[in-house]
Formats: sequence, C-alpha cells, structure tokens
Amino acid sequence: MRMVARECAQQQRFLVARSTLLALVDESDELDRMWTLCQNIRNGQFDADPQLHTALWADATVRTSISKPSVLVRTERRLVGLSEDTQSNDAS
Repeated sequence: MRMVARECAQQQRFLVARSTLLALVDESDELDRMWTLCQNIRNGQFDADPQLHTALWADATVRTSISKPSVLVRTERRLVGLSEDTQSNDAS
C-alpha cells in the first residue's frame, strides 16, 4: 500500500519526467517515441548529451522514489560525498 501511495504522490513528477524523455524524439505515437529513443541511444546518437542524461536521471529518480526510496536516499548521500554513517551538520 505504501508503494501505491508513493506512486500516486509522484504521478505528476513521473509524467513530467516521461514527457521530457519523449520530447527528445519526433514521433507521433508515445510507444513509437520510446522505441525510437531506445534505438537512438543504442546507436550512440545521444552520447554525451546532457539533456538526455538529465531526463534519464529524472525518470530514474522518480521511479526509484516510488519503488525503493531508501536506495534513492543512500545514492543521493553518496553523490554529495556523505557516507551512510555520517550525518550532515549544518549547525556549525
């Protein structure tokens, strides 16, 4: 039930992330866009493209916040250089 609640709460973020990804490809049908996007990534068309990286990161973040929020928190802490045992101390 918690996962369903998180999915409902994240619905808007999910739709924005998905539409950002799909906007990278010119196709009329959503399924065709996703298929073409996957093919283009596989063919290297988006190598080192910061727009694609940002869109994929946003999509993965939303999906992970729904399915495994604790993993997302640990990953974000690692990315900012905090270990899992270290607490941020902004009061100093």
